[in-house]
Amino acid sequence: MGGFYLEASQADAALDRLAASTRKHDLWFSFAGGSTSWVRKRLLRQRWSRADVQVVDTSTFHQWDPQQLGRVERRRWYLEQLERSRFVLCPRGAAPSSIRLFETLRAGRVPVILSNAWAPPPFIRWQACAVRVPERLVGRLPEVLAEYADRADAMGRAARAEWERTLASDRVGRTVVDALQLIGPAQAAHTRGQVAFWPVRYRLQRWRWGLRAVARGAVLAAWRRTGRPLPLPLNRDAP
Repeated sequence: MGGFYLEASQADAALDRLAASTRKHDLWFSFAGGSTSWVRKRLLRQRWSRADVQVVDTSTFHQWDPQQLGRVERRRWYLEQLERSRFVLCPRGAAPSSIRLFETLRAGRVPVILSNAWAPPPFIRWQACAVRVPERLVGRLPEVLAEYADRADAMGRAARAEWERTLASDRVGRTVVDALQLIGPAQAAHTRGQVAFWPVRYRLQRWRWGLRAVARGAVLAAWRRTGRPLPLPLNRDAP
């Protein structure tokens, strides 16, 4: 389950204020995030015909670095963008889910989930408060979301209601316990098997990461020698 981009004390107040805000939604949909997955790279390359769409690459911003210049201003801008948006894009990043998915629910906005591998957490009525779009349809988002235009406000209210019902501070503990009980004995046995082989799997994974880093560095070095711009935005951690 995701957390917040803001410290807990700030998130509690800021996101709850957004949920109660009556500010006009002058953005049809928005996204601000790093280039950490293929679907995000495709998203950041799109050229939208609508003026009320805001998609911003923040790969140069290190959210968790307390010394990051402009950190306070960037966070204030992020909250303002969230407040202005009717739909908030939640594409997969380094993992199938996204921190902003749960922030969007709490802020009373409609999350648009762009992640083919995402598994919906139980007990949340996702069909009432979220839109799931296959990654291959990134370029058709304005058309897809147009089908939800008449329901957007109601879905935003439902998103906040689902947060309060299942993820608020006095409810989230019960939700997590109930979700764990759904795992069942069969899944528990599978998990024990995964744990038993974890040291071997971890070494293999480290080997894959190392090989991938070497290959990526070689490809980037060769491309840069051509003098041509890169066709896709890089993750901020790329060499």
